[in-house]
Amino acid sequence: MKRLPKSNRRDGGNTLILALMLIFFMMALSTAQFFIVQKNSRQSEFMALQDDVRYYAESGVHLALHDLRHDVTGNDGKIGTLGWTALNDVGSDGVAGTGDYGEGDGRPTPGEPNLAPVDIGPAAAGVSLIVYTEDSAWSSVKRIVSTAFSGEAEATVESYAQQSVDTLPRVGAIYVPATVDLDLNGNKFTISGIDINPDGTAGPGPNTWGIATEPGSPAGANQTAIQNQIAAKNYPQVTGLGTTPSVGENASTIDIDALFNAIKSKKDQQLASGTYTGVTWGTPSSYLVTYVNGDLHLSGTGTGAGVLLVDGNLTMSGQFTFQGLVIVRGDVSQVGGGSGVHVYGTILIEQTFTMVDPIDFDVSGSADLKYSSTVIANTETVLASKGSQYTVLYWNNIK
Repeated sequence: MKRLPKSNRRDGGNTLILALMLIFFMMALSTAQFFIVQKNSRQSEFMALQDDVRYYAESGVHLALHDLRHDVTGNDGKIGTLGWTALNDVGSDGVAGTGDYGEGDGRPTPGEPNLAPVDIGPAAAGVSLIVYTEDSAWSSVKRIVSTAFSGEAEATVESYAQQSVDTLPRVGAIYVPATVDLDLNGNKFTISGIDINPDGTAGPGPNTWGIATEPGSPAGANQTAIQNQIAAKNYPQVTGLGTTPSVGENASTIDIDALFNAIKSKKDQQLASGTYTGVTWGTPSSYLVTYVNGDLHLSGTGTGAGVLLVDGNLTMSGQFTFQGLVIVRGDVSQVGGGSGVHVYGTILIEQTFTMVDPIDFDVSGSADLKYSSTVIANTETVLASKGSQYTVLYWNNIK
């Protein structure tokens, strides 16, 4: 048997060692790759879970706002935190004096006493939610803190929201911008700021302007601009505060658009534009908030009570009687017929920049527009019963 030279045997051994080293190296690379993939996968899963809990924490703020606006639960927007107080602010370990995470931070932290987290989202996600609301240092402003958590992922969102109160203006029978065009025809109309009840008895409030407008610069300029559009023969038909015609400047400008939008959110019914005959949109014992999306023509015999919001032009004719607040974003035309048009309360007209018809407010025939503080007060009560509005002032992702 022929033996291989020693050099050849050494070469074969080296080759075997190199092969083994290469195998071990490949195994090490594979193992490292496995752990990297596993680590990246875990990070990806964590980030996805963190995104989920952030979404649910933000949802908690919106749930609290909905509860505050409409008093759905009577819990003042709190979710899972009804029993929690500042005495329970001891941190995630539930023990006071340890200085752990969440202790003394002024908000509920998962793990603290007297919390009852609620499940939110799919059960498989295992996400829990707690929401805490409290009065802030500012009047009518609520602090809302919402925390969602699942396993190692946790997100906290803080928000401050201001409550707006539906205080309706007591400005007169009509409020118009100083740039409005008036066309008051005939001797069968009345615009009165003398407080009166719908039954004809004297109202409990002070008299106001027949026609009110925004403050002028200089003072009195807008009053003069409106008064100059009224014929002298019609002066006695515009009565109220001051001399006839009763035209004056309100102490401040009314943000008609903001008031329109605030009340629109409380609408009881929404109607398409068009002509409506013989309607009953609310009664003196059951006020309604009616929103019309476009031009509205009311004809025939009809009645209404509450708030009428018109996102366009309003024409009232025939025999129509309304008690409450009317806000119109376009032109108003009131034409009497039969028993005429009667509005008790206040009409607010918002002039826009896209007027086609230069006549923004037109009264002719037999029409009575009379201020009534009782009707306005009743309207406020009805709006208050529909819940408060909250505007978010501040939003912060704490964690």
